[in-house]
Amino acid sequence: MFSFRVAAPLTAVLCLIALSLIATSGVGQQAQQNMLWSLLGINLVAAVTTVFLARMTINRWAESLRDYIITGKNAKNLPKEAIGVTREIRHRLRQLERERQRLCLSGPMWSSEALFRFVREHLPSEQIISISYRQPYAHKKAPDGGLTWMTPASGLVTAIEPIMKACGGTWIAVAMSEADRLAADQNGALMVPPDKPTYRLKRLWLSEEETAGFYAGFANEGLWPLATMAYVKPRFRASDWKTYQEVNQRFADAIVAEAKSDAPIVFIQDYHFALLPKLVRERLPNALIIFFWHIPWPNAEAFGILPWREEILRGLLPADIIGFHTQAPCNNFLDCVDTHIEALIDREHNSVRHGNDFSMVRPYPISIAWPDLEALSVPDIPACRKEVTESLGIAPDAKIILGVERLDYVKGIPERLRSFGIFLEKNPLWRGKVCFVQIASPSRSSIPAYADADKEVEEVVAEINKKYQTSRWKPIHLLKQNYAARELYRFYRSGDVFIVSSLSDGMNLVAKEFISARDDDRGSLILSEFTGSSRELVEAIIVNPHDEEKVADCFLRALTMSDEEQTARMKSMRERVKMNNVFAWAAQILGDAKQLHDRRQLNELLEKTGRDEKRAA
Repeated sequence: MFSFRVAAPLTAVLCLIALSLIATSGVGQQAQQNMLWSLLGINLVAAVTTVFLARMTINRWAESLRDYIITGKNAKNLPKEAIGVTREIRHRLRQLERERQRLCLSGPMWSSEALFRFVREHLPSEQIISISYRQPYAHKKAPDGGLTWMTPASGLVTAIEPIMKACGGTWIAVAMSEADRLAADQNGALMVPPDKPTYRLKRLWLSEEETAGFYAGFANEGLWPLATMAYVKPRFRASDWKTYQEVNQRFADAIVAEAKSDAPIVFIQDYHFALLPKLVRERLPNALIIFFWHIPWPNAEAFGILPWREEILRGLLPADIIGFHTQAPCNNFLDCVDTHIEALIDREHNSVRHGNDFSMVRPYPISIAWPDLEALSVPDIPACRKEVTESLGIAPDAKIILGVERLDYVKGIPERLRSFGIFLEKNPLWRGKVCFVQIASPSRSSIPAYADADKEVEEVVAEINKKYQTSRWKPIHLLKQNYAARELYRFYRSGDVFIVSSLSDGMNLVAKEFISARDDDRGSLILSEFTGSSRELVEAIIVNPHDEEKVADCFLRALTMSDEEQTARMKSMRERVKMNNVFAWAAQILGDAKQLHDRRQLNELLEKTGRDEKRAA
């Protein structure tokens, strides 16, 4: 460094001084020429030496730069300004590598068969045990005394069930009725799907007190409003927390009972089971534990109001992988760990070491299995539209705005309906020409905040219908019931505009289901900026659901969008959803889990080798 910067200027200065002395001295002309040639020779030697030193310095820089980019170490030969640049280069290289890995694990080649082969060939266990509160199939008694079954409305079920169908294993969930008991064996288990069994469903029954404390209480009056921050005050009761612990322990017991070895793949779903990773790790230390949190994660300040915040974090961190939909909740989670417990956090690699536990914290945008509409027996789009319009008494040429979700206060249903009222007020020419069809599956009605949301939706619908309804036209059709997949796709294929206006939520897979249903490349999608889907489906019309006037304007924009623009937007979104399907999502998570498993085995081997060497010495 010093030689490169100083040698050349110093040589030049010395030459200039020498030439000046020669010019002013009294020596003869021949002597001056000899001295001049000597100086030129010295200058040539100095130049060659300077180039040689500069090359050596640059080589050392290059080696240090290479080492620092690859390892992050050996930066002593680099200037401070270079360290900042190389740190950014390393960060960009890691991002590119992650994107490369995601591209390798996405695409049409990821199907149920490809995922099955991946599990068989690359993972330490073929047994996958999935855990969720919601079960994939529910039974009920038929009028003739027999049993019928249905798939409960749940985005989680939509995402996880195709994986279980592909890979087999066991799904442990909560039973919902006495009919569920009649359909199961003496251990509460049965093979599903009922019409084509491919995996085992293990049902657990909760008492009324357990359901009230665990599910309605701590999970949905406590964690749910805390995570979504949707202006409903969380309720934290010591009795609910106690029941939450007890039910998590019951599920841990069921996992251990179902495990065929000490190293199954345990795939835990959502905020109902935040204590399970620790409980499972204590009894199955070699299990590959994956926890996916399907809803937002609050910031550290909001999370701090939870009385049992440390217990929740310590319950989660024994998981090998803790997954979220996007990077923002990952950052919030790391902030919470950093604020509330003692742990080593590597933000550069999104990982946490807590005691002997090491967790990767990663964003995995969840998706759906690309539907086989023919297998679902879904009619073509004209037939679907005819069925829907005739069943609801809608004019065949009327435009349909569609919403589909659970009746939940975070979904923004009253806000969107009020926006539709504003739209009708501002655009009188559209009255009688457009209808709003809102499917709102009943949910958690025993919780006061949900009962209040239900009442508000009813009041908004009644107010708008009373103001604008005519003998031939009803502005809003509110359908408060559950629909099977085939029926939902019938609605998806009938709508002209689909809106998801959640105030704070997870991925909102109904947006991807709508896109997958539109094989005509038509339809407009309006998405809340607070949904996970808005990070991927950028071609949608993105809105702030709290700005009801703006949403009203977006209704007009969506209804008047040209066919060409609809097609361009829809084709792009369909290609993205088809490529990044749920099997690619599962492969990405399981691929990361495999890397962690391999690293754990290597560390154990190195530790064993070290112990053996010490004993030998």
